[in-house]
Amino acid sequence: MGADYHELFSVLDDIGARLDHLTRLTKEKHDAVVADDVTKVNEIMNEEQAEALAFRNLERRRETALQALGLSGTSLSALPTHCPPELRTEAEQRVAVLQEKFRTYRTSSTQVMELMQHSIREIDAVVSSAGGEPVTGPGYAGETAAPPPNMKTDFRA
Repeated sequence: MGADYHELFSVLDDIGARLDHLTRLTKEKHDAVVADDVTKVNEIMNEEQAEALAFRNLERRRETALQALGLSGTSLSALPTHCPPELRTEAEQRVAVLQEKFRTYRTSSTQVMELMQHSIREIDAVVSSAGGEPVTGPGYAGETAAPPPNMKTDFRA
């Protein structure tokens, strides 16, 4: 059974490594937003999407490891209480490290999101001051926006 717990600990370590990588990406995205480097922001967002896919795989591995231990559905914070006494301290430490990494990522991610929203508001202000209308609602075009003239071809004939 100890091997099953060590597999779970391995998955938790992998999740922590991914969170570290995401935190680095958010810091890079912050720098790219400050530098107005839209291309770099796009590249980083693509990397973040790849990380999201990796997290799905890790989540499957985590759930498989929990099932092997008979702990399916156990939350991360409750995990140490379900470990054998000889592994409880190690589990508590790993859980604490992972929770801290998540908090660090969440803080960094929130800061970047707020910075990006601020930048978008600045862009809207510039567009408005140039006589354009600010974008509202979902998407980039209003509901009544007409397609460009070159897209008005009637294909029914």
